[in-house]
Amino acid sequence: MKDRWPALFDPSQKGQPGDRTSDLLAVRHVHYLLHHRAALSKFQRTTTVHLEPNFMSALDHHTPKLLTLFHAKGGALGRRLENRMEPLQESVYSSVERTREVVLQCLVEYLGEHVEHFGH
Repeated sequence: MKDRWPALFDPSQKGQPGDRTSDLLAVRHVHYLLHHRAALSKFQRTTTVHLEPNFMSALDHHTPKLLTLFHAKGGALGRRLENRMEPLQESVYSSVERTREVVLQCLVEYLGEHVEHFGH
């Protein structure tokens, strides 16, 4: 795992804070880890970092900017993102869990992956 994602283990390989490319790549790797429990368990044994709570906290912090980014996207991708965000627009009082789910689905779509490959 260290060979595949060295930036997760070596701070010198991470981009500068706010570096969009670095942030999106990190989110992509973390999303993969969250949906592969064996890898998540191995990561926690290797680093003693509780990845999921840290990730969810960072996701909550960045959610407003991510939603703005998704709303601004046009074309076919923009339409797919709007469809994914419909549940949030239908209710002013969306749960934190539902908002996280929608944002992660939109992020996967934004990165050019297929949401269906990650499960729900």
